[in-house]
Amino acid sequence: MSAPSCDPPPYTGGPEADAYPAIADRLADRLWNHGDLSAIDDHCGPHLRTHLPDVSEELGAAALEQAVLDRRRALPDTRYRTLDVLAEGDLVLLRAEYRGTHRGELAGLPPTGRAVCATETTLFRFEDGRVVELWQQSDGLAVMTQLGLIAPEETPPLGRIAHSLKATARLALLRVRAARSGGRR
Repeated sequence: MSAPSCDPPPYTGGPEADAYPAIADRLADRLWNHGDLSAIDDHCGPHLRTHLPDVSEELGAAALEQAVLDRRRALPDTRYRTLDVLAEGDLVLLRAEYRGTHRGELAGLPPTGRAVCATETTLFRFEDGRVVELWQQSDGLAVMTQLGLIAPEETPPLGRIAHSLKATARLALLRVRAARSGGRR
């Protein structure tokens, strides 16, 4: 299996490209704010290719659906807000922020009840009015810091050690609570 390409295909825009920013924004809103998975069928091509954080291979619509379900399960009150939109031909870039409260498992981490806010960028590539490929990058480091797993940057070395010990103990306690409650929070 060859490594996936990191380069988007060459520009192939057309007159319909004026509508692409609105389509990308509508797709993101329906997915992240409303959990509306039918938006994928409505706005994406049948052979959608996705490049998602922490996934080393190109995947399709099922991977995007799973990413939406996972985030909305972890942060059920997710609020997604587009901050900037850039468009060039068949490419649209959204820079956005999302906020939510950690009430469900997130990457193996039991719920902490803490609020998170992070930014992400998503690059959409269109063909014939439909999204056919997307690349997404999120600020996972900010989320892990806000959840207390990573010490703030300004923490001195001994403080980082203390933080790590506290975070380990807090994680163990959260896992015990989650096991006792059957995963309910």
